[in-house]
Amino acid sequence: MTLRDWHVGRWNAMRWRVRFAFGGRERGWLRRHWKLSLLAAVLVTGAATFDAWLVTCGFAGCPSAAELQGYRPPEGGRVLDRNGRLIGRLHVVNRVNVPLSRIPMHVRQAFVATEDRRFRRHEGIDWHGVARSVVRNVTSMRVREGFSTITMQAARNAFLPERAALSRSLGRKLIELRLARLMERHLTKDQILELYLNEIYLGNGVYGVDGASRDLFGKSVRDVSLVEGAVLAALAKGPSSYTPKRNPDRARARR
Repeated sequence: MTLRDWHVGRWNAMRWRVRFAFGGRERGWLRRHWKLSLLAAVLVTGAATFDAWLVTCGFAGCPSAAELQGYRPPEGGRVLDRNGRLIGRLHVVNRVNVPLSRIPMHVRQAFVATEDRRFRRHEGIDWHGVARSVVRNVTSMRVREGFSTITMQAARNAFLPERAALSRSLGRKLIELRLARLMERHLTKDQILELYLNEIYLGNGVYGVDGASRDLFGKSVRDVSLVEGAVLAALAKGPSSYTPKRNPDRARARR
């Protein structure tokens, strides 16, 4: 045996001893801690499943950028005479969509002040509002305050109406957050506000600020006064509680 053969043999023997030692330790560790290994595997699988669920908006599929930008709230059908004049409506949904340019600035500001003061500054989720809501709800030991932004409400009303039964579930709230971030990514603040003001339910079977204005004041939203605009914004907090038709005193106090 040459000196070279002796060194090669020693090296191979050492490699096998190291491999056996570490392999044995690994197998021994797994045998001793199989429950911990199983728990780790379950956690990793659960995290991956939850991530896939959230990214796909509950496995239902999130709206694409084109769908977000092209969405318009549904309106009731119209009945025209042979000259094209409006003679009636098929009120499947009592709503009249109007562009943001036809909604007075004081009406927009009233809704933002009532529903989401930081609307222009956050990206769909108001973390200040989340923290405030958590503190107040924990200290009172009950749910007293939510943290839905205008973007989240628009997402809920436009893309989650079929899941109304889950309105207070954690799963629905998480999907709202996901949709809100998508809307903020693909729409401008004005587009989101326009969608919100046309989509929101304001009582008496009416949706949107123009429909509510016609129902309450007999005129288009572009013609409402400051006081009337404040009344419309107050309805967002409680359409049944603050409508002037049923509770004029409460509506007056709210505005």
